[in-house]
Amino acid sequence: MRADELATLVTKKDLLELQYSLEESLRKILKENQRKEKFLTPRKFSELTGMAYSTVVQHCNYGLLKARQDRPGSSWQIDSSELDRYTDESAQNVS
Repeated sequence: MRADELATLVTKKDLLELQYSLEESLRKILKENQRKEKFLTPRKFSELTGMAYSTVVQHCNYGLLKARQDRPGSSWQIDSSELDRYTDESAQNVS
């Protein structure tokens, strides 16, 4: 390998630092979005977290997410604070 090729190698430490930086950026973006919306639809929560839509609805049905319905059978409204809780718990599970 030439010296200029060695300079382009990425170490595991570099990748972990990049991952941490991206996770922090994502947390900031999610918190900004949370301030704008008090409640999220299951579809929006799914998009922001990467959790399957059907899983989000199931979590609402089982009470695993702080969510409400105006009346039985209507669409779920997920409290935006759940976004922070989900991202914090996900980060802890990765660490």
